[in-house]
Amino acid sequence: MKKLLYILLFVPLALFGQENYSLNFDYIDDYVLVEGNPTLDIDTISNVITISTFFKANEIALSQLAGRMEETGPDGYRINLRNNGDIWAQNGTYSAGETAIAHNGYSVGEWIYVTAIFKNHEYIKLYINGALEDSVSTNRSFSAFDSNLTIGRSSLNWNVIQYNYELFSGYMDRLEQWNIELSVNEIQSYMTCPPIGDEEGLVGC
Repeated sequence: MKKLLYILLFVPLALFGQENYSLNFDYIDDYVLVEGNPTLDIDTISNVITISTFFKANEIALSQLAGRMEETGPDGYRINLRNNGDIWAQNGTYSAGETAIAHNGYSVGEWIYVTAIFKNHEYIKLYINGALEDSVSTNRSFSAFDSNLTIGRSSLNWNVIQYNYELFSGYMDRLEQWNIELSVNEIQSYMTCPPIGDEEGLVGC
């Protein structure tokens, strides 16, 4: 059954942080939609977003874990799995942008903790299981203010039928978004001990 959720605030996604309550995506029609909300935008003071999640893929396939990105137009961000085992953190649009890459970053049936940091006009950083895998420069800034946060597939406005809409097949647990840049020590700490919900800079978990 399609998991299509229209949620006005990010906080209700707390179900991701509960053990044994990870979401199962079937690669057919399962995804979560969080309607665009200013809470999800990059903070104008910190100019950065940090996104983390645990996932376990059922197959090596082109699929999106989470993102606010369109084919063209304003620049957004997303975390994307590739069909060669790579993990991408992208800033821009589906057509153009900069990408931090974790080569051979995931395999079938393995829980992976991925963290992506998107800082306006500076860089994209990609961590896998608490270790920095790649960092690339960017001159882009987040401007996809009207885009929804789509979890488990590509944007609904980008109907890439040939790639099965980049639907995700597997499990996802503890999706967290921050409006600060987490340090490597903080990333490693939250990997083993999840936030309780009132930490500074935590937008939702």
